[in-house]
Amino acid sequence: MNGFSTTINLFEGDKLESAEVGELSSYTTKSKIDKKQFLKREKLHDFFTAIPQSGEALHIVCNGVFDSFMFVPRIVELIGDCNEGYFSTWTMNRANVLQMLELYDTERIKKINVITGLYFKRRETAVYATLVEGLVKRNQRCKAFKNHAKIMLLENGSDYVTIESSANFTANPRLEQHVITNDKGLYLFHKGWIDKIL
Repeated sequence: MNGFSTTINLFEGDKLESAEVGELSSYTTKSKIDKKQFLKREKLHDFFTAIPQSGEALHIVCNGVFDSFMFVPRIVELIGDCNEGYFSTWTMNRANVLQMLELYDTERIKKINVITGLYFKRRETAVYATLVEGLVKRNQRCKAFKNHAKIMLLENGSDYVTIESSANFTANPRLEQHVITNDKGLYLFHKGWIDKIL
């Protein structure tokens, strides 16, 4: 990768509560984004207005007040309909499962591949069943195993977007980081190991 856009710090205040985290300002550019606005899905549009250029990455550190899966429909809006989506998470919430299935049903993402953690299967049985039944009914792929990786892949033939994150596909009321990269090589790397598991 030959480029780097900016890192954005989405904290409510100027100080962190824990000294253990250390000073982040030397690594970030602060951006004043209201926490209440960021909770609303439509406000993501104000913050995330473009995907990185080919070979670039956008690094984001935020206070985790939004579902990381919200990036998926936004990226689809920005790059157009996608040939495929690959998703890896430890657990998911129902809203994100339904949104994923809707993106498939409206042909915004033509193929969906999902790997999740066993925790999701065992502890969120109704939500897990909604995901599995929905994907199987649509002839899409999914698998649960000892997984904790959080990856989202979307491509339209010219843009190859990878999101690597600390956040699950749930509400994440804590510090989370995301790296959004537009790079075919990185995309194919993650797609390759997910395909092997599936």
